[in-house]
Amino acid sequence: MGSKGTKNKEVTGEVLSSSSPSFSPHPLAFSLFRLRRKAQTTVEYILVTAALTVAFFAVYRILQYFLSRQFRASGIIILRMYMQDW
Repeated sequence: MGSKGTKNKEVTGEVLSSSSPSFSPHPLAFSLFRLRRKAQTTVEYILVTAALTVAFFAVYRILQYFLSRQFRASGIIILRMYMQDW
């Protein structure tokens, strides 16, 4: 009896659909699944690229700010030493 029930499930697609996500009785379902997957991958790449661009830009601006402050402070020290020696 157990084999008969399994055989009927295989014919109706219940067993195949649970083991294979791309199985469908419709012939275009696999290509639609692939298109959705490609679209999802493209969106993920765009989001990661945007996130990394924002992160690098933020790091660049922060370093530019601190480096300019460091140069300003160092320039003041150099000018003070120059004025003392003059």
